[in-house]
Amino acid sequence: MNIIRKIKLNSLGMYEFNDSEKELYEFIKDNFLNLKQVILRDYPNYIFYFKDDKCIFQHTFKSNNFYVRYSFIWKVFEIKFNYNYHEISNLIKDIMKYAYKLNEIKPKIIGYVNWDKVEQFYKLNTINIH
Repeated sequence: MNIIRKIKLNSLGMYEFNDSEKELYEFIKDNFLNLKQVILRDYPNYIFYFKDDKCIFQHTFKSNNFYVRYSFIWKVFEIKFNYNYHEISNLIKDIMKYAYKLNEIKPKIIGYVNWDKVEQFYKLNTINIH
């Protein structure tokens, strides 16, 4: 049973996480769930996902590319949870489908996103979706 299914069952009181699952769940909860979705005026073709004032993800509408901030997310799945590229990609797809109803996204760690610049624009001028 995958972690998304376990999260759903846990929320219904029908499943208890073991220690390693609990650590993974806490990471997912802290870094994927309840993010602020933002459209920036200078980047109208993207949705950015923020945790506090840090941009974690960028979703490109036309291509459905979903850029993941490597140091915050991808690296943690690789090093802390020992996931490989395909496991991480599939997990991110499942989480984003579950939490934000995003279908057909393509998680990427390659590609250029100037996270610092995006965060500066965010602090200056935003249009909030949620």
